[in-house]
Amino acid sequence: MMSLSTMLAMREEAARKASKNRVRPAYWMRSKGALNKAVPFIGDYRPEDFDLVDRATLVVPEDVPASKVHDAICDAPYIEVDTSGWGTPAEMVLTSQEFLRVAAANPDIGWALVEVGQFQGVVGAFRLRA
Repeated sequence: MMSLSTMLAMREEAARKASKNRVRPAYWMRSKGALNKAVPFIGDYRPEDFDLVDRATLVVPEDVPASKVHDAICDAPYIEVDTSGWGTPAEMVLTSQEFLRVAAANPDIGWALVEVGQFQGVVGAFRLRA
């Protein structure tokens, strides 16, 4: 298990790199059936052209438990996702497949990891400012 200090250091390093490289959230591409690239880890960095979206405004597909998105176990506005690939639908966080279905239902939303642990990641939903 990762220590809190390790997770905080990882988040700070991710924010530094994301800021330096002007990393942007990743979007869903329906034609390929997957995210167009890996969900970037941006830590506390917030791209200047994007606003963090309240998870209560996200479209949740019928086959994904809304409680995993709207009443997630992590602080609002974030969503927790299993990153190990071993998660099951019975767990309190989104499985990777459930997350992909949420991403597909919200094509105008970009996604980025803001915190990572050993088996789970905290994801933010971002919308490009008009």
